[in-house]
Amino acid sequence: MGTRGGERVTCVVAIVDNDGVFMASDSNAVVGNTVFPRADKKMFTIRSRYGTPMLLGFTSSYRMGQLLRWWTPPDRGTMDVEQYIHTKFIEGVRNQLKTGGYTRVSDNREEGGTFLVAYHDRLFEVHNDFQIAMPGIPYSSIGSGREFALGSLYTTQGGILSTEARAVVAVESAAQFSASVGGDIDTMRLGVVR
Repeated sequence: MGTRGGERVTCVVAIVDNDGVFMASDSNAVVGNTVFPRADKKMFTIRSRYGTPMLLGFTSSYRMGQLLRWWTPPDRGTMDVEQYIHTKFIEGVRNQLKTGGYTRVSDNREEGGTFLVAYHDRLFEVHNDFQIAMPGIPYSSIGSGREFALGSLYTTQGGILSTEARAVVAVESAAQFSASVGGDIDTMRLGVVR
């Protein structure tokens, strides 16, 4: 992955349903006009020390993804999920990326990357400035194919397609119309956490 015109080159989608959160992504890395098929995935599951799973799907840089893939998030304890994501979780992310040499500081502003987090049947977007967005709809997308994927997800809601099919069609739509999205489509699900 790289950047093209300030956008993050890729497409990751996530849909929240009664069974948890389902994610799909493309598998290519693009640098300039060159496409590199990658075997390492843009989505993975991580677990806190006590085993609570999180599903992450990233754009921005494979280096950021590598740092997060092998990271153990702090435990939530008795915190509310939203409070945890906004405080302990994001501080842990910042520390992991900083320790790994990934964050950038410019004009006293720290920047990281963009990724989706599925946790306890909730979906969160982490943006470059470490701001956490909570989508007001049961789906989201990040990357340069985002607009195409969101259009597809909007038009397929409430229809006959399964969650899995909707996610795959959304990434296929992004690949059809964005030169920076392509390759095989990878999928993962984070089941309902009881």
